[in-house]
Amino acid sequence: ETLLARELERQRKAAAWPYTAQTSDRIGLLEDLQFSARHLPKVPRFRLDKHTDEVWFVAFNHNGTRLATASQDKTVLIWDMVDSPEPQILWKFPVHPEAPAYISWSPDDKQILLCSAERSIRLWDVEKGELVQTFARHDEQVNAVAWLPDSRSFVSGSLDAKLHLWDISSPAPPGGTKPVWTFDHGKRITDLAVTQDGTRLFVICSEHRIRIIDLVKREEVFGPNGSMLEEGRSITSLCLEPSGESLLVNISCQSAPEIHEWDVQKRFIRRVFVGHKQNRFVIRSCYGGEQRTFVVSGSEDGKIYIYHRESGELLMSLNGHTNSVNSVSWNPTNRGMLA
Repeated sequence: ETLLARELERQRKAAAWPYTAQTSDRIGLLEDLQFSARHLPKVPRFRLDKHTDEVWFVAFNHNGTRLATASQDKTVLIWDMVDSPEPQILWKFPVHPEAPAYISWSPDDKQILLCSAERSIRLWDVEKGELVQTFARHDEQVNAVAWLPDSRSFVSGSLDAKLHLWDISSPAPPGGTKPVWTFDHGKRITDLAVTQDGTRLFVICSEHRIRIIDLVKREEVFGPNGSMLEEGRSITSLCLEPSGESLLVNISCQSAPEIHEWDVQKRFIRRVFVGHKQNRFVIRSCYGGEQRTFVVSGSEDGKIYIYHRESGELLMSLNGHTNSVNSVSWNPTNRGMLA
């Protein structure tokens, strides 16, 4: 019985279950499961064209009912994805003087963090459409922010090589909120992510490495051999599986750009994904589909690339854009929708 269960699980992974030709009442070992793309997004369903300049970042909230989009037009739009036949704008948040380049939804989906090149972070209440606080303690551009699971704390990373841990549970004092903890990373920070349990922070920076911070002990974590997760080329973005067991990094290269999936615990590159184009811009990838079955990435050729996570196979490339696709986000509750 155990061997049969293992074989069925192997088939599920190999065929990208539940994206198979067989339905749930036809699963068994008498017939091999076969992958089917019928449930994958293949053509544009909606065109969201209310921004007046390039869109740099997109992010669904955790229950898939809202989509946030950040643009060079210095606005962030919050879209309602469920209550109308087509997406409708709920809020328009102005961001000045620099355009927003990164968005992070709070775990409870009530608030959103925005950061840009102006060295500050803005916290918005998505239910009321109000600016709650501005955090301005970095000395250079803030590239990324990540929430802790309590929806009251977050971490920010900047080109000033500093990581700040913030607590937003109290109103801002005179002179502005100060971070409760600062870590001098030593290198310019380009992206970061926090595990779902809030215990570990993953950071990429200008030194072509992935570094891990223990947020409980507030110290850097080193592997068995004393090393970090080493990459030999420029890393432009990071996507962390919620458990922290795996992560994706986009590697920029004119001749052979790649996406690497790391096994964090064993500290090796589990899978390499190729096919997309990346040389000049920040291109982001993410996990997608039910059970995070796929890896999806933007590309400088204006296409979206969908890979089978288990095999690394390029399943399809999607057309619809006329210029570089910088950011992708797969709806966490609708397995057939991505932005």
